[in-house]
Amino acid sequence: MKTKLILAMTSALALTACNDDSVTGSTGNAVSYVEISGDPTTGETLTSTISDGNGFDPANVTYTWVADNKVLSGSTSGTYLLTDADVGSMISLIVNYTDNDGYAEKAISAETDVIEIPAVPSAGSVAISGDAYVDFELTAIITDENGSGDTPIVYVWMADGVAIADATSASYTLTEAELTKTITVSATYTDNDDFPEDTLSDPTAPVIVKPADVVTSQVAKITDTMGVGIGDGSTDTGELRFKLSDESIDPLVTGKLSLSFRKEANAVNNNPNDTDTDFKDAYIGIFGTKISTGYELVELRVKEGNYVIRGQEGTVDTDATFTGEEWVDIDITWDATNASASVAPLITLSINGTPVSADPFPTYDSGKSDGSLGTHFETIMNGVQHMTFRLGDNDATVATAFYLDDIKLYSDVAGTAEVFADDFEGFAVDDSLDTDNSASPYNSSTNEAVVAEVTREGAVVADPADPPADPPVDNFQVAKITDTMGVGIGDGSTDTGELRFKLSDESISPLDIGKLSVSFRKEANAVNNNPNDTDTDFKDAYIGIFGSKVSTGYELVELRVKEGNYVIRGQEGTVDTDATFTGDEWVDIDITWGASNASATVAPLITLSINGTPVSTDAFPTYDSGKSDGTLGTHFETIMDGVQYLVFRIGDNDATVATAFYIDDIKLYSDLEGTTEVFSDHFESTNYAVGGSLDTDNPASPYNSSTNEAVVADRL
Repeated sequence: MKTKLILAMTSALALTACNDDSVTGSTGNAVSYVEISGDPTTGETLTSTISDGNGFDPANVTYTWVADNKVLSGSTSGTYLLTDADVGSMISLIVNYTDNDGYAEKAISAETDVIEIPAVPSAGSVAISGDAYVDFELTAIITDENGSGDTPIVYVWMADGVAIADATSASYTLTEAELTKTITVSATYTDNDDFPEDTLSDPTAPVIVKPADVVTSQVAKITDTMGVGIGDGSTDTGELRFKLSDESIDPLVTGKLSLSFRKEANAVNNNPNDTDTDFKDAYIGIFGTKISTGYELVELRVKEGNYVIRGQEGTVDTDATFTGEEWVDIDITWDATNASASVAPLITLSINGTPVSADPFPTYDSGKSDGSLGTHFETIMNGVQHMTFRLGDNDATVATAFYLDDIKLYSDVAGTAEVFADDFEGFAVDDSLDTDNSASPYNSSTNEAVVAEVTREGAVVADPADPPADPPVDNFQVAKITDTMGVGIGDGSTDTGELRFKLSDESISPLDIGKLSVSFRKEANAVNNNPNDTDTDFKDAYIGIFGSKVSTGYELVELRVKEGNYVIRGQEGTVDTDATFTGDEWVDIDITWGASNASATVAPLITLSINGTPVSTDAFPTYDSGKSDGTLGTHFETIMDGVQYLVFRIGDNDATVATAFYIDDIKLYSDLEGTTEVFSDHFESTNYAVGGSLDTDNPASPYNSSTNEAVVADRL
């Protein structure tokens, strides 16, 4: 919240003494005033100023400081020091005294603004989103804990450090002039707490022509940049709107809408003329005869990584999340067969195939009414007549975008009778989707919606010269790691649940470069239930690669799998990820390392991807823990030859965790590309039986003797 110097102006009350009437001027009682001034933040002092035309003796003034109409005991001087106890309150002052002409006076100040904790400067950063391919668009994404958008942001795009002419907006489309060059962007602005910011992004990879094996898709891109001129009639919301009757489609009493979306992260409102600078939402909605908030059959509000179903808060909620790099599948069905002016249509809504409710739920009743079209329910009782996809609002300017693809509209709940579809492949990149494009089927209310080319998940066409792929492997068994041996704390019987692979046990030399691919599932609610351990927090799982020593602080990298989110050990604040997962989800992890140039003073370089999304634009160095082992040397000395151990763990020596950590499809390669496999394990029945130990008590197990509480289980 921005901190401002304020002056709380007085509301004054002048009281007269005895039976005299109140008058102003030199012959009677002059009106008295008290003002308080100062910064309404903790640690600052508020100061009073009294004005009285009759004069007064400051020594005879009684001061009463008040917070939200409650007297602040012990605060009786002309100044008041704000403390943490005042946060959230508004402060005022009452003064009582007898002026120099004998009149009894009482004056009350106006209240201050709400007292806040002082803003702390937090360095902003700018990152580049997008693919470094010719004709592809890059977008600058600002992250600033103090907020941004209250003042204009000055962007400068650069190629190999040289400013690109006229490239000064939040986005830039690459041209052939940038081929082989790396791209950076700077952002200069004053953040929302009045701290100056001047930040530079990391460089992209060198710009290339899109490779033939990269799968791209054309999509609808919706932006919202027309909010600057608030009140002058020029503002509008970014929107793609489809009106069924424009395409000769009758209202659909029943039906289904399917689509995919991606909403870029950090969708902050950066309109300097708008006081509302919060993150802006996107919306996916179906309507009847009227398009307006409160007239929808259902509208999904796509927030900053989570969702709200408009009007259904507390009735139909979802804990589903998403990231700004993720494409999400949405399915909505409706049935207005029995709908009327008093009976709501029934709705279902699924996110990535998971329903938000066990049963269909009715449209909420907003209570709104339009004089010509009728009540909310009267506008929707004949079913769907409009689909809308929006970003932001009329007053916003949002630097990020909302993407849509694979829209399919059906006239039945089952989704078998298609009446409209658009995958945007029939357009040219940058084509408008408004009615200024005669090929567009969308309504004239469409605004700031164009066709864009993006990379999306998809199948790559195989090269006929490639060798045939390995036959698919049945994926029915996994490694199950538990942690139940923490009860006897201090008696030598405790241990961590772990699956450890030592390369030399399988005659594999240390890998100075390589790649590890693995899938995991960590059950939710991994709480420590050991009655002898005071640490009862949720317990983490770990996926780590080590050199000659396996111990915290000696890893090349270790991914800490927490309760639905991740931390990269030692990299907090340097390499972070907002990726999330659920306890029912299998997650794919890819880690590469390059220690070819590593030494006792130079770190290996790491990449880490979660479900195919890298946690950083470029490879990052192993952090230096500063630890040293007398025999094996310093942290960097233990890892400068590369990877010698793979470690998968849950919990710790003192924990007993009721849930489990599952591992599958381990693949270890001796190259960064993952083409030369040196070890793999998918735990199937060709090698293991369900329930079989993965410790050295099982001669078929390739795992190290430090393995503990790891067995083969069915993949459920």
